[in-house]
Amino acid sequence: MKHIPFLSRAEQQSIIVDIGSPYRDYPLQHITEEAVALFRSAASMLNNDYREKRYPQLITALECYLQLTEKTLTLSSLTSGSFISIYLEMLGALNSPRFIDVTLPTRYKYSRTWTLLMKTINPGMLNGREIPLSATSVPSEIAVLVRKFNSMELSPHAESIWRAWPTFNQHGKLYWIPLRKIYEKLGIETTDAFYTVLSSWYEARRSDKIPVIKELADYIETYPGITPASLKNRVFVTNFWNDFWLHHSEERKSTCLETTIISNWANQWVSIATEFLTPSIFAPQYGAFPGPDKKNVTASEDGTSTLSSGALEELLVIVPLGCSDNEALQFLCKAIPESVQTAVTWANTEVALLMQRHRRRKALALAGSVKAKSAEYAYTVGSLVDADVAGYLEIASASYEHFGHQTTYEVPNLQLRYPYGLRETAYELGLPTSLELLSFATLLIAEHPQITPSFLEHLTLFDKYKRLSGLRRTNDGWYLIGVKYRKGKKHGQQRIKLTRKSLRVVLKLLAVTRSYREYMIKHGDTGWKMLFISGSGFRKPMPIRDFAPIHHKEKNINALVAQFSENCGMPHEHAVKYVNRFSLRAVRSTKALTVFIEKRSEAAMAKALGHEEHLPGLLSRYLPNEFVAFFRNRWIRAFQLRLVIEAVKDTPFLMKATGFETVEELDTFLVNNAFPNITKLSTAVKVNSEQSTERSDGNFVFNANKENLTALINISNAVKNAKYTVNATAMFWSELGDHVVAYIEKQNGMNPTISQALRAAKEDANSTVMEPILYD
Repeated sequence: MKHIPFLSRAEQQSIIVDIGSPYRDYPLQHITEEAVALFRSAASMLNNDYREKRYPQLITALECYLQLTEKTLTLSSLTSGSFISIYLEMLGALNSPRFIDVTLPTRYKYSRTWTLLMKTINPGMLNGREIPLSATSVPSEIAVLVRKFNSMELSPHAESIWRAWPTFNQHGKLYWIPLRKIYEKLGIETTDAFYTVLSSWYEARRSDKIPVIKELADYIETYPGITPASLKNRVFVTNFWNDFWLHHSEERKSTCLETTIISNWANQWVSIATEFLTPSIFAPQYGAFPGPDKKNVTASEDGTSTLSSGALEELLVIVPLGCSDNEALQFLCKAIPESVQTAVTWANTEVALLMQRHRRRKALALAGSVKAKSAEYAYTVGSLVDADVAGYLEIASASYEHFGHQTTYEVPNLQLRYPYGLRETAYELGLPTSLELLSFATLLIAEHPQITPSFLEHLTLFDKYKRLSGLRRTNDGWYLIGVKYRKGKKHGQQRIKLTRKSLRVVLKLLAVTRSYREYMIKHGDTGWKMLFISGSGFRKPMPIRDFAPIHHKEKNINALVAQFSENCGMPHEHAVKYVNRFSLRAVRSTKALTVFIEKRSEAAMAKALGHEEHLPGLLSRYLPNEFVAFFRNRWIRAFQLRLVIEAVKDTPFLMKATGFETVEELDTFLVNNAFPNITKLSTAVKVNSEQSTERSDGNFVFNANKENLTALINISNAVKNAKYTVNATAMFWSELGDHVVAYIEKQNGMNPTISQALRAAKEDANSTVMEPILYD
């Protein structure tokens, strides 16, 4: 991504400062379809670099120029003699800082691409005249064309649209707010108001983008009757927001998870719309702002409230929403751990391959000879070191180790120093790309699920004195030290104790990115301090500020599918489904579930995720209701059996009451269900103490079947009829029984099944069976 300085929209000297990101949804309105087809045909004869990258960007720049000058390019004008005026004006624009902010080598590449296209489409137009082009200076003829373009009167409307709407977050990350459609529909004043309030929201946060705004702009473009005036009408606004929520929630289902839709809307967009867009742009709506039900709660058939299955964290596997007990066990105990191991296998293989190429470069550099060449020469297609020549990799390795990392910005004709195809050469030399570094991040998160992608994206490894600050060795081992922003100021610093395995991953990462860091230090780029730094061929290396887009790019998706197929032995169809679900967040969530499976504890799962405390609803964020209900029901039953064991452990009724046939079975159960010390829990209730009457509000879960209710009624009646002072355990269960029975009776038959169970329990009650356990 191009680095953009901290300039406001009004401060931008160039109309175009980033040829890519801002204009992805800009249509070609001043180039006819026939003219585009002719350009595309001519571009097919260009070499790979010009055809795949420069040509699409050039067409975007051409559309901008045509809108600025209010011209239209048709098939007939392309092939006529008058096209030379457009060709020369466009050449002046490409070399003008007023039009586009790029380096001299890049201006040269755009100008050359434009000239090659022109010569193919209209070969006789220049009558043998050659316009000089240079990657290191501005020829006098080009300077004349630049001055002419700079003196031209441009369309204010087009200029406003093509300057786009940049903003920066707290970390200096650039985001282009997609406001073109709002500008064309509602005009400049309303768009400026959107830009002002949305920028103020983004600049105060660490978010990588503004959620929902693109979808809102798309919706506004086609919404009937919408005008700046209608946005001040409360009835219109109320209907608009309701319509937009219904449209947005339905349309987005085809492109992202429901949990993402709900999270973006409820956690961020509602605040943006009600606190920033209202009332400066939109009038207040009547009633509550539309959206998903609070906490995404739905009612189940038994009348209880549960968290909807839609609000789930991303996982590496598709969770079946309905399954039997055995299927649930099989899924959790097999499919989830296997999905994590698949990610680890892929990542280990990719890291090993990268390290193999890195070490090969180091070794071959000792045997190769350095190819040096002055940069002051005319451009020629080819290379000094042909890839077909034996020993080309030794020469390339020696050259890289001698010169260090270089880019085409400093050495425009760098391709003459390396084999033809700089991207392929960079791969063979082991220069890491963002996709390859994704495998390092995967291994770290799989080993330490308390690490979040954001932690890695913002981890500063070195201080200003070039000392390791984010990786430290102490008496008890190595630590990664960074910030987990959600913990707040008090608990913001996060220390991750590395294992031998994860320490090796970090050290390998430092090794493969060393040349990048040295380059960035040399050129005064402070990004060298970050843990993750990636490059793309021989371009400027940059810190990875956001891992999410890496695995969403189409070319990377195809590469990941191929890698998972080969590295993990996956069928192609299986790999496609897996990659579609793959993300660092999914790796972390799925790994956390493996901890839950191994420990059978939500508290252990919360600890593995780095949470300060266990939240009761944690598991419901990762599994559907059917899974959560199934396992919690098993825990409740096991806990209640553990209570029975505690109650009768010193009596002759132990084996009969619990149903175990042997002491070994009992011991196995106790080991697998190590609940808190129940004796301490029961003795916390003091007979005739004030604390027994002072209770705080709270909830507990009780399996209210006939057998359990009978036991509670029996012990409650036995305590009431006791001849002597009863022990604390009996008193605890007596009070609990009274509370449960009173609660059920207060429901007045709202749950007929439980009411019927209570009636049957009262009929079968026999308090004499509990008398042996009342006294110490």
